[in-house]
Amino acid sequence: MGRLFSSYQGTYHVEWGVGPEAKKWKSKSIDAVARVVCETCNNGWMSDLDAQASATMSNMIRHGSAVSLLPIGIASIAMFAYKAAVVVNCAGNELGGPFFPPAERKRFSEDGHFLPGGIQIWLSTYRGPRLHGRYEGHYAKINTGRYRNFRVFVFTYTVGFLVIQVAAFRWGSRVLKQPRFTPYFRQADIWNPVSVSLWPPDGRAVLWPTSKYLTDKTIHQIAGRWAHVAEFIPN
Repeated sequence: MGRLFSSYQGTYHVEWGVGPEAKKWKSKSIDAVARVVCETCNNGWMSDLDAQASATMSNMIRHGSAVSLLPIGIASIAMFAYKAAVVVNCAGNELGGPFFPPAERKRFSEDGHFLPGGIQIWLSTYRGPRLHGRYEGHYAKINTGRYRNFRVFVFTYTVGFLVIQVAAFRWGSRVLKQPRFTPYFRQADIWNPVSVSLWPPDGRAVLWPTSKYLTDKTIHQIAGRWAHVAEFIPN
């Protein structure tokens, strides 16, 4: 991604956490180096995923070009986003161990690179007075309702005009047996103009950019929107 902006001289921002307690730092490069993968994987299948995603996203990132994403384009962005979330999570290791289980990571690294269940991805649009390079992440736990004891990892990645958000669920109790179902987020209608669902696919094309966009003042709102959730009960 950094090569897309090789001529840009500026500062990039990283934020981990939600609200005033979040850790923040800056970098002169949009590339974040996390030494958590071997050279063979980094220069092999992971590099291939990056190349496929770059072919889909480069004009979205640099120019905000309008696209109608079909299955191949949807899959390329989803695989890139999931891979980025896993790498950043492994590099941080705040919970004493990776959020994504080793068996799941191994399956993804093999042929097909299929995303596991319990993964949701959304796209948004950023517009501001300067190039925006940022990633933000946080963890949460559902404490009430039938989904209690599920843990959540949310990763929001912004580069150029494109915002990608990944949410993943994991069972968080070592004592209670994991239920057969996995929860999922249902975004409130207020988010629909600025956030479009990419994954899991529903068979329809994904249109981007969104009808409204995020700015420096609102980018944090979408990054932290899942920090406090409530069980949705249909009427």
